[in-house]
Amino acid sequence: MRCRRELRQNRPRTKFRAKQTKFDLLYAITFTAGIGENDWSIRKAFCDCFEWLGVRIDNNKNREAVGNGPQVISAAGSSVTVMVIPTDEEYMIAHDVERLTKNN
Repeated sequence: MRCRRELRQNRPRTKFRAKQTKFDLLYAITFTAGIGENDWSIRKAFCDCFEWLGVRIDNNKNREAVGNGPQVISAAGSSVTVMVIPTDEEYMIAHDVERLTKNN
């Protein structure tokens, strides 16, 4: 379990670091769908890795954000806005299937 969690945490960290250095500015981090939307501990671990960028989250807001709709979880004084935004993956899949089948 721990290895799986570390892999899930490290994969986005690597992609994130590459994008951050490429653009050199960071305004917001958005967690969405599955783990990002429902696992406060993953969000905390991810954000803790980027404290050097000024990313700070409010631990209470982070825990309360599970299943409570769109939330801003960044702490006061954070230089980056951190958000949790729920998605409706089933709707998006159905929407894409409908769009693709209409074009054929």
